Amino acid sequence: MKVVFVLGPTASGKSQKAIEWAEGCEGVILNADSLQFYSDLYIGSAAPSEEDKKRVPHYLFHVLSPPQKATAGWFYREANAQLSTFEQNKIPYVFVVGGSGFYLSILENGLLPIQGESLEVRLELENKLKEGNELSLYNELQQKDPETASKISSHDHYRLVRALEVIYTTGTTLSEAKRKWQNDKTPFPYPLLKVGFDFAKENLRQRVEKRTQLMLQSGLIEEVERLIQRGYQDWMPLQSVGYKETLFYIQGFVQSKDELEKLIVVNTMKLIKKQKTWFKRDQSIQWVEPDSPFNRFNF
Repeated sequence: MKVVFVLGPTASGKSQKAIEWAEGCEGVILNADSLQFYSDLYIGSAAPSEEDKKRVPHYLFHVLSPPQKATAGWFYREANAQLSTFEQNKIPYVFVVGGSGFYLSILENGLLPIQGESLEVRLELENKLKEGNELSLYNELQQKDPETASKISSHDHYRLVRALEVIYTTGTTLSEAKRKWQNDKTPFPYPLLKVGFDFAKENLRQRVEKRTQLMLQSGLIEEVERLIQRGYQDWMPLQSVGYKETLFYIQGFVQSKDELEKLIVVNTMKLIKKQKTWFKRDQSIQWVEPDSPFNRFNF
């Protein structure tokens, strides 16, 4: 069995290309898109259609319902269980599709096995933040773990608290734990190819504009309204791009549908910039043209 990561920024056409490739080689699609894990998010997540699912088997799509939340650990366990099943069933190719480099990285590299969790310590640190001690805590991290401190902002309270929590409870630092993990971890167990799709910024913007218009025409506002009616307005996935702006529109903070459309496009382009920055760090990705045939690759 061979595994192909099909990746790229939002609106780059990676999902349809993966379906085309999988259809041509008896492959399957495994989801690594953070929004498409959820059963009640269809329009704003650009979920695969029923026709897509008939063309190629899709896995890990729409498997979590509100108020459930996907976690790194959940994805790692579920995705590896699926890969084992595919191998047993002699599936020749698995196409893992997603715009989130985070989940793809987890699947390839595994999870950092850090314990160091203490509710008491965490609450103490969070209380210090509430009391205005952000800079003193950040300075403490700079002294005890300068490598980790250099990678986060003092305003990133979640990571700041987590880094100090690990130090207080384990006596080691996050950077030390990561180095040990890098030395000890086992390699990805299957032949792996990483293929990326992208467009020039202006072309991507046009695709994003068209995609946003289609989502709104297809009922994105109504999809969010249904979730609000069920009491899920604070559900974590609704803080993602597209859903968050629509939630603001329904709540009256965005005045018109035209303004909503423009806001979604602007924030999607910001997301795309972050996605591209993440992917640039991985030199093993092969960036190809959108019309590239799958048989051009050897691995």
